[in-house]
Amino acid sequence: MPFQAKLRIRELCDRQKITMSKLSRLSSVNYNTIHRWAHQPLLRMDADPLFRVCRALECTLDELIEWTGDETLS
Repeated sequence: MPFQAKLRIRELCDRQKITMSKLSRLSSVNYNTIHRWAHQPLLRMDADPLFRVCRALECTLDELIEWTGDETLS
């Protein structure tokens, strides 16, 4: 199975006690993008919006991104 990235948006919003709507405002990332990231695997990574979400959630990229899939590179 190939690697997939899923963002822990909902979990981290709960930790900060904020809604995805508020996260959108704090990070200046479109709400539809936040919602898509929270519910679907990440297909493309753009550093700037990911860093803005991390800043708003007070987390690192490692905390935000959950990697799944085959961990062997053979």
